[in-house]
Amino acid sequence: MEITWKLRTKEFIVFQFSAVSILVLLSLAAYLFSYYTGHGRLLGLIPFLDVSEEQSLPTYFSSLNLLLSSVLSFVLYAIFRREGFIRYRYWMYLSLLFLLLSVDEASSIHEKFTQLQKYTGILIPAIQTHSWILYGVLFTVVIGVFFIPFLVTLPARTALLMLLAGAIFLSGAIGVETLGAWFRYKNLAGHHDLIDNLRRLVEESLEMYSIALFNCILFREIATAKAKINIHPSTMNREAL
Repeated sequence: MEITWKLRTKEFIVFQFSAVSILVLLSLAAYLFSYYTGHGRLLGLIPFLDVSEEQSLPTYFSSLNLLLSSVLSFVLYAIFRREGFIRYRYWMYLSLLFLLLSVDEASSIHEKFTQLQKYTGILIPAIQTHSWILYGVLFTVVIGVFFIPFLVTLPARTALLMLLAGAIFLSGAIGVETLGAWFRYKNLAGHHDLIDNLRRLVEESLEMYSIALFNCILFREIATAKAKINIHPSTMNREAL
């Protein structure tokens, strides 16, 4: 028995952006409901829809979507390795990067850097409550330089879209997060008040939309390579048409 999974690029794009939009709207509705009614639980539904909570529907979705990015990148690695693409190993590196981000999204590893906030606070007092930002910037620079040789080998449109997705992600993960640290530093927002919640919503929305865009880019690359995935009861293989 053979099962062939087929999904059109347009359908994949609609699903990605529709799913993110629904989660963003649900989280916004939860924030507004909590603010105007004073009820912060509603049988656990409010926290479950909160984009900033670890054990929430948006966080689960983001973690799984990053895992999907890892899988799609690995599929491209397998395709281009067989075709002799000059930089095919970078697809594997990209797959590992997304896997790391997926684990981090599920467990918030980056927030453990708050233990170093006393050292960061000396250097940059405005981000002492979000000390991981400094290390995130350094990590981003290293990763960006590492992937430059890979980007220059890609078609211009694909490379530009990847850079756009990365820029959107960083504008939320680092840009809006830095804004939140500055709000705290200036006492312009409290922890989980309406301003802080809306700021978190913008941050997470940018991240989720950027991941959706990146997945669409990867899916389109697979479709362009005319690849299909055949699933057998005992084995899995990928064949080029």
